[in-house]
Amino acid sequence: MFKDNEWYSHRKILTNYCGFKDKPIYGTIQHGWFRIEDQDISKLQITKFPLCSFFCWNEEIKRKFNKKGIKNVIPIGAPFIYLADHINDDQLSNIQSNVIIFPPHSDYETNQPSGFDSVDELINRVHKSFSGPFTVCLYYQDLKKDFVNKYKSAGWNVVSCGNKYSVDFLRNFIDLVKKHKKVVVCEFTTAGLYSIYLKKETIFLKLNKIHRNYYGEVIKDHDYDIFKDLKILVDENIQFKKKNELVNEILGKNFKRTKEELSDILGLNSFIKSNTASLIRKIKIFFKLF
Repeated sequence: MFKDNEWYSHRKILTNYCGFKDKPIYGTIQHGWFRIEDQDISKLQITKFPLCSFFCWNEEIKRKFNKKGIKNVIPIGAPFIYLADHINDDQLSNIQSNVIIFPPHSDYETNQPSGFDSVDELINRVHKSFSGPFTVCLYYQDLKKDFVNKYKSAGWNVVSCGNKYSVDFLRNFIDLVKKHKKVVVCEFTTAGLYSIYLKKETIFLKLNKIHRNYYGEVIKDHDYDIFKDLKILVDENIQFKKKNELVNEILGKNFKRTKEELSDILGLNSFIKSNTASLIRKIKIFFKLF
């Protein structure tokens, strides 16, 4: 129904978990790490389709919307946990490398340049801090020849999880992370959350970059300095257990639903909601609103 439901294989993960083939749902799924401060609550929006819900990750996000008077918000946990909790490790590759790195990524569709071109600095920092072999996972929009060649010249393996419409995006992410002992990220990103959830040692490097806030506005401060409540993820002296507890809270582990509960919440069992969602999607495609 909404094109972002398909991003990063989220809708497919949820519908498959419920025992259905991938199909439109009557509602919109949170597709990224929702970091917003209270002073920005006035900017929050949600679809105006009747009885159409926003399926978010956790109670805090629901509270922020409710504070603005938006009530049709239902926490279900991040789609990622529905895949990660049920994936068969026997189907995944064994550890093949030491460190995988996720640099800040671009988002040209919403006019959000990554602001990150410090590839040389990243390579030098990683070489000084860790032992190889190294893999860098680039967002599909950042697979630029000059960047790729720099990484390859440093002896790094260059990979990607695919574009955001790939039905195996998160499956590819899990497979790549499982192949490595350590994960390095350079900002507060879902790659960091997901890696900690997968019980991987995850290091948050601080490099010069342009910070993008939730609305795509560019500000000078690094997000490590803005979101004080997330500091424990960066602090290497904090026990992994504490980091994992925070990640579980952010990803809404306690709001993960059973197959039956989620089917009802998403309207997969409803003839009216399923068909309405499919019809709206077809109309949007016809009028090129996607």
